[in-house]
Amino acid sequence: MDLLHPFGNASAGPVRLVLFPHAGEGPAPYVPFLRVAAGLSEVWALRLPGREDWINQPPISALGRLVDAIQEQWRSWVPKPTVLLGVSFGSILVHELVLRIAAGGAFEALLRAVMVSAAAPCRNSLMPAAAHLPNELLLAAMAGRYARSTGVSAVDSALAALRAPALRADLAMVEVYQPKLKVALPLSLAVWRGDEDTTISEADLAAWRHHYVGEFKQRCFHGGHFFLQSVDAEVRQALAHELTCATAPAPGNQS
Repeated sequence: MDLLHPFGNASAGPVRLVLFPHAGEGPAPYVPFLRVAAGLSEVWALRLPGREDWINQPPISALGRLVDAIQEQWRSWVPKPTVLLGVSFGSILVHELVLRIAAGGAFEALLRAVMVSAAAPCRNSLMPAAAHLPNELLLAAMAGRYARSTGVSAVDSALAALRAPALRADLAMVEVYQPKLKVALPLSLAVWRGDEDTTISEADLAAWRHHYVGEFKQRCFHGGHFFLQSVDAEVRQALAHELTCATAPAPGNQS
C-alpha cells in the first residue's frame, strides 16, 4: 500500500516537496498550502489509514512499520532534489525517514527538511500524554491544547468515534518514541513555529540543532500551531526559498 500520494501533476518541476501532516489528519487541511507548492514543485503528501478516504481502515500503530512502508516507496522514486516537510507529528516521521536514508548509504546531498510546529526529538518527552484517553476526551484534550490554533474542530460524539482511532495511534507512537539522540546528520534544516503557539517554544525549535549539523534556519510566523494552513505571503515566500535552495549545489559539491 502506497502511503505517499501525488498532489496535482506529480512529474512537474525540478524539485519535489513531500508533506507529512500532523497527528490524526491526512493532507486535506493543507490543500491551500499544497496548491501553492504545486505551482513551484512536484508535490506529494502522506495519507495514512484511518483518515479521509481510508477512514474505515485500521490505523498503523507501530512507528517502525510505518517508516518502513514510507522508505520502501521512497526507494522506488526517481532521485530528485527533495524537501521533506513535517508538521508536528509529521516531523518525527521526517526525522526517522532521514535516519533510514542515511543508514542505508543513499543519503542525498540535495535533501532538505522543514520541521513545522515541532519540538526536537530530544525534547519530545515534555509533551503531556493523551493517547490513553477515551474518544471524546481525547479530541477535547487536543482542542484544548491548541485552542488558539486553526484546524481544531469542536468535539462531536459521532465524529469522535471516526477520528479518534487515527489520532490515538499517532499520539501513542509519539509518546513512546525513543529517538537516537547521538546521531547528527549533515542535512540542511529549517524549523518553523507560529508566534501564538503556546505548545512549542523557541527553545524546542533550537534543540533541533542537536540532531543536524548542516545549515540551520529558525523562523517564527504569525499564527498558532497550524499556521501553515493559512498560507500567508510570508509562508509562501519561505516555501519558495526552501524549494529554490534544494536545487542549489551543497557546500563543497560545487563544480
